[in-house]
Amino acid sequence: MLIAVLIACSSHAPGLAPDLGQGVVVADAVGGVCVSVQLDRWNPDHRATMVAALQSMGVRELRHDLVWSYVERARGEYDWSTEDSWVDAASGFEVIAMTGYGNPWASSDPAADDYYPPDDPADFATFAGLAAARYGESIDRYEIWNEPNSGFRFWKVGDPPAISGDPVGYASLFVPAADAIHAARPEAEVEVGGTFFLPTGIIGGANFVRQAANSNPAFLQSADAVAYHPYTTYPPRVGPEDDEGDEEPIWQMQADMRDASGDALPLAVTEAGWPSWGTVSEDDQAAMLLRGFALAQADGVKDYCAYTLEDFEDTDNPEGDFGLYRYGATERKPAGDAWASIGANIDGMDCNGRAEEALGLPDGVFAVRWSSDSGTATLLWTTAGEQKVTVLASTGLAGPETVTVSETPVWVRQLPQRFE
Repeated sequence: MLIAVLIACSSHAPGLAPDLGQGVVVADAVGGVCVSVQLDRWNPDHRATMVAALQSMGVRELRHDLVWSYVERARGEYDWSTEDSWVDAASGFEVIAMTGYGNPWASSDPAADDYYPPDDPADFATFAGLAAARYGESIDRYEIWNEPNSGFRFWKVGDPPAISGDPVGYASLFVPAADAIHAARPEAEVEVGGTFFLPTGIIGGANFVRQAANSNPAFLQSADAVAYHPYTTYPPRVGPEDDEGDEEPIWQMQADMRDASGDALPLAVTEAGWPSWGTVSEDDQAAMLLRGFALAQADGVKDYCAYTLEDFEDTDNPEGDFGLYRYGATERKPAGDAWASIGANIDGMDCNGRAEEALGLPDGVFAVRWSSDSGTATLLWTTAGEQKVTVLASTGLAGPETVTVSETPVWVRQLPQRFE
């Protein structure tokens, strides 16, 4: 379980984890902490349990699919009931609606299913505009499609579908959809759909965005942010700092994506995670998820959505083990405790970025710092075995505190008396 070191600003002794059990709600949790989740559309009891689990971790933001084919099963015939169910349940959360996908009746491809884009992008834009008008302030942001660079999964063309998505086709769909959403609700933000970053047989995320932008000058002009998914090589097994082989550390991914998008739009991580599967233990999953969040925040990323709330019922493959909770959303995994620790430690604080140099830390130790008038919180870890580091204690009456850091991150809280 994630260790939180809270020095002299908690009733807990140093080195002990705070009580983050089921039912604890962190009010007004820190911005940017998000979960990519599918609230059960068909089982209201399970849906309520999922909402309670999100609240218990202090989560105030979620990313959720808004599915075209569930609403318009035949051209011009609308039934919003399935989508209304989760939008109503998400009341009180800030919502990123992943708006997709295709619709079999809208494609002339004989093999068309929900993941084939429409022949006419205007059909999708009509749905997107109607959704923005219907849901108003209930949905704050719209993300157009999920991983559109993954042709064999989410953007299918042909039979069998091509491995990689079509950046030109995606740009042609994105622009009218973004325009329709902005026309229906000018305050809403529209994000370029989160791409799977690494080029593992598909066009990598940065190149996909670059090609889409080059094909259509209005592509990035219509967007309010660019989303991406900084997974390591699938299934994810290494940390967000890894740069071995084909891996890229998360800060390089972010630099590449900023370059591809002209460095003019904010970045949002709308999915990120590790499955507790194979060589990755549940404790490893928790540690890497928290480290990824910290490094993304340190580089100014707007949101960081953990994928996903709960494991699948069938976990015989890595896809089913990304959850913060076990199946049923009543029993937290260590990753869920890690996610709860964010709000418990940095609620109301601004991220100041990487702090290794300022703290004089040895090579191989990472530090990300947040601060507010109430003090600072620093997350410390290393990927080079255990190391002991010295940090200031929280009051002028106490001496320096020595903390042992490892791959499991440690929170250190300091009060403002020591800021001089």
